[in-house]
Amino acid sequence: MSAGRGASAGPAAVLDRARGLLRRGAAAEAEALIRAALADVARADPAGEPPLLQYLGLLRLKRGDPAEAEALLRRAVALRPQAADHRANLGNVLDARGDFAAAADSFRAALALDAGNPAIHANLGNALMKLGRVAEAASAHARAAALKPSEPRFAHALGAALIEAGRWPEAERALGRAVALAPDLADAQLGLGMARARQGRHAEAEACCRRALELDPRHLRALVNLGSALLAQGRHDEFAAVQRRALEIDPDFAEAHANLAAALLMLGDHAGAEAAARRALALKPGLIEPRNTLATALERRGRVDEALAVLELAAREGPVEGRGEAHFGLALMLLRRGDFARGWAEYEWRWGARRHHRGARRDFAEPQWRGEDVAGCTLLLHAEQGLGDTIQFLRYAPLAARRGARVVLEVPASLVRLARRLEGIAEVVAAGDALPRFDLHCPLLSLPLAFGTRLDSIPAATPYLSADPAEAAAWRRRFATKPGKAVGLVWAGNPDYPGDRDRSLDPALLAPLLAVPRARFFSLQVGGAADALGRVSGGAGVESLGREFTDFADTAAAVSALDLVIAADTAVAHLAGALNRPVWILLPYASDWRWLVDRTDSPWYPSAVLFRQQRPGDWPGVIERVAAKLASCASVVNT
Repeated sequence: MSAGRGASAGPAAVLDRARGLLRRGAAAEAEALIRAALADVARADPAGEPPLLQYLGLLRLKRGDPAEAEALLRRAVALRPQAADHRANLGNVLDARGDFAAAADSFRAALALDAGNPAIHANLGNALMKLGRVAEAASAHARAAALKPSEPRFAHALGAALIEAGRWPEAERALGRAVALAPDLADAQLGLGMARARQGRHAEAEACCRRALELDPRHLRALVNLGSALLAQGRHDEFAAVQRRALEIDPDFAEAHANLAAALLMLGDHAGAEAAARRALALKPGLIEPRNTLATALERRGRVDEALAVLELAAREGPVEGRGEAHFGLALMLLRRGDFARGWAEYEWRWGARRHHRGARRDFAEPQWRGEDVAGCTLLLHAEQGLGDTIQFLRYAPLAARRGARVVLEVPASLVRLARRLEGIAEVVAAGDALPRFDLHCPLLSLPLAFGTRLDSIPAATPYLSADPAEAAAWRRRFATKPGKAVGLVWAGNPDYPGDRDRSLDPALLAPLLAVPRARFFSLQVGGAADALGRVSGGAGVESLGREFTDFADTAAAVSALDLVIAADTAVAHLAGALNRPVWILLPYASDWRWLVDRTDSPWYPSAVLFRQQRPGDWPGVIERVAAKLASCASVVNT
C-alpha cells in the first residue's frame, strides 16, 4: 500500500491502514500515510482533520518528538474543542514533556466533557502526584477506582496515592483489592507490603515483598522494600544480603549502595559503610541518607572533623529537600560530641527530619519562648517525644518557674501525678486535655537552647523528681523482709520506638546476672515483656512489680526504695537518675546522643553508671561486666 493511495481514502480508513502498518513495525510508513492524508483532508474535508492530527501527534510522541506531538494535539483541540479524547491525549503529551500542571489542566478540561471516563481520572491523579498534590491525586484515583472497580490498575494507583498521603489503612484496603483482582501483579503485592510496613506490620510486609519477588525476581523496588522490612525486624545480616542481591542486578543502583552502607554501619563494618556510602553519593549526589551514614562511619573511625564536614556541607549546599535531615544529623553528632553551643541550635531542625519520628511541631498562635524575660508570663511547657525524654527534660520546669514564670506543664497522663511533685509548677495537664490560657510555650527539648545549656552547665542537681514518702516507705518495708541487695530490672522498652531492637535485650541474656549471689531481683518491666523473665534460668525467683504500677508515680515509689536499678535505655533509667537513685544503664553500641561518647558516667545523672556494648550486638559482654560489678558490691546495701 502506498501513501499516495491511502491519502485519497476517508480519515477512518486511513487510520485503520496506519494502525496496520504500525502493528507490522512500519512506523515511518504509517507516519507518511497520515501526513499525506492530512494534506488531502485539509482541502477536501477539514472536519476529518482532528482525528488524524491526534493520531499523528501520538505517533510523533512515540517516535521521540514530544514538541511536534504537542503542536499537533493543540491543533486537534483547536479544531474540535468539545472532543474529550483530544484534550485527554494533549494531557498525555504534556505529561510526557514534564509539564504536569498543564497536563492536569488538560485532563480536567477533558473530564468536563466526559466525567465518567475512569482512565482520564487516573491520568489526572498521576499528574497531580508528580506535582506533589497528594490529597487531590488520591481523590482523582478514588474516582477512577469507583467508576471501574474491576480494574486492578486503578485500585493499585489509588493505594499508592493513599500511601503517600499517609492514609495507610485505606491504602491497604485499596491494594488488597488490587491483589485480589490481579494476584500476579508484582507492583500491587509490593504496594500492599508498603502499606502494611507503614503500620508497623513488618513480617506481613516481608511476605508481600517476597511474593512480589516470586513474580519478578529482578524487581529492584521489591528488594529495597524487603530490605526495609528485614531491617525493621533487626535482621541486619539479611538486610545487607538483600542489598547485595540488588547490586548484582544493577551495580549502579545508588539506593542499594546507600542501604548496604547503613547495614554495614549497624554490623560494625565502618570501613565498608564508608565505601558503600561514598559509592551511593557518587552515583546520586542528591541522596540524603548516605550522607548521614558516611558521617557516622567517619565518626566511628575517629575522623570526627571529616564527619562534621560532610554534614555541614550537606546542610549548607545539599538538596533543599534534604537540608532538614542534614541539619538534624549534624545536631545529633554535635550533641553526641558534647558541642552543645552549636548542637541545640541545630536540633531545632528536628521537626523537618524524617528520622525524627517522635513528635510533631505544635502550631500554637502564641510564640515559642527562646529564653527572654518571662517574669509575670504564663509559660506552657509541653512534652514532645518519649517518656524518657520527658523525664530527662522536666528538670528545666522549676528553673523556668524561678525566672518568674507561671509554669503550666503538659505531659502524658502516666506522668501527671509524678510531675505534680515538681517544685514551683502552677498546673499540670494531661496530654489531650484542654489547655489553660498561656502567653508563651516551649517544647521540652527546646529548653536547653532557651537556657543556653552547655556541657559544663547541665542542670544536674538531683533529685529533681520525688516519690510520695509514704508510698516509698511501704516499698522499703516490703524489700527489707529478706536479706540481700534489692535490685530492680528493666530489659525492654516500648516496641514501637524505631530503635527498640537495638536497645532492648532478650531476657535470656540476663541469666548470668540473675545468678549473682546476695542480690534479690525485682522486675520493673511493664507490658508484654514482663512475663518473659519467668522462662529464663533464675527468672522464676524474680518478683514482678510491674503489674502493681498504674503510673510513673507508682514506679518512682518502688525505685526510691530499691538499692539499685539496672535498666536498658528506657524511661525507668531516666526516672532512677532523676530520683538520684543508683542506676546502671545498659547501652547499645550505637547509643543515643544524650549518653555522649566513650563515657561511663553521665553529666545528666550523677547517680548513673553506663555499660556500653564494645561491638554491635554484644549484650553478653555487657551482662558479664555488669554481673562482675554487682558480685563485687552485692554485700553492700545502699540506703
